[in-house]
Order: sequence, then structure tokens, then C-alpha cells
Amino acid sequence: MAQVIDSYLGDAPLRVRGLHTARAANDIAEVRRQAHTLKSASALLGAHRLAETCRTIENAAAAGAVPGLPELLEDIE
Repeated sequence: MAQVIDSYLGDAPLRVRGLHTARAANDIAEVRRQAHTLKSASALLGAHRLAETCRTIENAAAAGAVPGLPELLEDIE
């Protein structure tokens, strides 16, 4: 379990950065991919609030737009 946690702690900041980068590039597909990956890993470790925020972003991106994305990214931070 310690290895899973270490992996998450190393990867999660990269995913958050990826969300910001994708947002800046207006790359909705990449926003969705980054949110999906962070959602899954967060849920696995019990970070349910973070996973739910990522699910909101992922679902909105799947629909083609993410209203309130800057605020959602603030929630993630």
C-alpha cells in the first residue's frame, strides 16, 4: 500500500498541472483525460471529494465544455 500512496503522491501533482496546461490550451479532450486519471487514483485512495470534483470535470468535458473550470481547479488545489 505504501508504494501505491507514493505513486499517487508523485503522480497527482503532474495530473493537476496537466489539467491547468490543458485548460490554457483549451484542449477539452486532455482536460477529460487528466481528470479521469486523477479521479480514479483519488477514489482508490479514499479522496472522495477530490474524486467527485474530477468526475464533474470529466463529465462536463465529455459533453464538450467545462463551465466553471477555473473554480473547479481551485477546489482541486
